[in-house]
Amino acid sequence: MMNEPQNQDWSFVEHALEEGTCSGFKMAILESEKIFQQMVKNCHFKRPVVIKELPKILSEPEKFFHARLIAEKIILEPNFEITREDAKNIIAAYWRGVQDFGDWLEGVGWLEKQFLKIKYYFPKKAFAKAGIFLFLLILFIQLANKTQVGGNAIAFIADWNDFLFWKIIIAVGVCAILYFGLKITKVYLGK
Repeated sequence: MMNEPQNQDWSFVEHALEEGTCSGFKMAILESEKIFQQMVKNCHFKRPVVIKELPKILSEPEKFFHARLIAEKIILEPNFEITREDAKNIIAAYWRGVQDFGDWLEGVGWLEKQFLKIKYYFPKKAFAKAGIFLFLLILFIQLANKTQVGGNAIAFIADWNDFLFWKIIIAVGVCAILYFGLKITKVYLGK
């Protein structure tokens, strides 16, 4: 049944399921949840991103979310009983969910990852406030530039901004070259 989807070790799940006891079934389900949680942790997305994207990613989201609900019941209700057939179905839902999630991760490009991070990490109100601030700043610069004193102040700020901007760009560029240089060196040295 288990073909080790997405390079995860399902041997403990199989072993606990083969035990044939209710506690073995529970352990198999909890281990399946642990495998999923480990995948989420290793995918470099924050948990809210993954949870919000799961219904779009999974081929059978209802079964997967039901399986997660059962895992939660096992933790919260010590006397929770489960049959072998139910446990097999729940583990199959986890297995399929891990497989779907892994396939999705392999297909997500760099640009889509950045879009998802922006979509879920930055609240829409922050974008609206930033837009209003930018509009007011541009308006202030335009009005200040119409006077002699304002024009001199804007020119001074622009000169310092230009100076600082290029210093930051150069510093980031040097750091990026060092980072990727070390990464490439590690790949070639096999470390």
